[in-house]
Amino acid sequence: MVTGRWKDGGFVVLCALPPEAIAVRVGLALSGRRTGKGSGAGGNVRLTGVGPVRARRAAARLASSLPDGLPVVVLGVGGALEVGFTPGDLVVGSEFGTADVGPDGELQVTRAPASLDEASSAFARRLADALSGPFPSTSLAPLLSAGRTAKGGERVALARSGAVICDTESAWLARLGERRPFAVVRSIVDTPERELVSLQTVTGGVVGLKRLSDAAGLIADVLAG
Repeated sequence: MVTGRWKDGGFVVLCALPPEAIAVRVGLALSGRRTGKGSGAGGNVRLTGVGPVRARRAAARLASSLPDGLPVVVLGVGGALEVGFTPGDLVVGSEFGTADVGPDGELQVTRAPASLDEASSAFARRLADALSGPFPSTSLAPLLSAGRTAKGGERVALARSGAVICDTESAWLARLGERRPFAVVRSIVDTPERELVSLQTVTGGVVGLKRLSDAAGLIADVLAG
């Protein structure tokens, strides 16, 4: 269930996990001080919950309650499908696809990544350009959303779709882009070399959430301008 009351103006940020929302609110607060927009910097943070079921429910509720034309940004963490990424690298979704568990118990692509409409694509490019300045490792790239976290050799199989990152919500939240600019920004916390089962992920999680906070503040600055 989507939590929090709607307030007019600004933009809305969707997070799946409470730690993500906390990091985002810190970034928005810092932006608010810089721009004079107040503690929320014009952003309304909403928790959607984790996974496709909760994401679909959140999208259905928000589709009928959010004003047309209001920018929507999904901010959270994700797992890289390819080697070469490090915790804290940012990925802005350019295309969205889905994956689910197949008969063999492994994740497989069920819908290839495809772009949204031009308004959302332009919005994503705008955010990627803004983030690339302070964070040069930022990528504008395809994203997959799966029923669970990808692991081991599944990453290689999913990467063949062209996606570089996997999460568990974005593709189902993307229906919100039908009547408003929609973008997804994910901070890498999990890589093929440093999976969630590794204790090293603790460090990766801290780095990833810090970068997510920084990204939220910068996005608020951009949208305030």
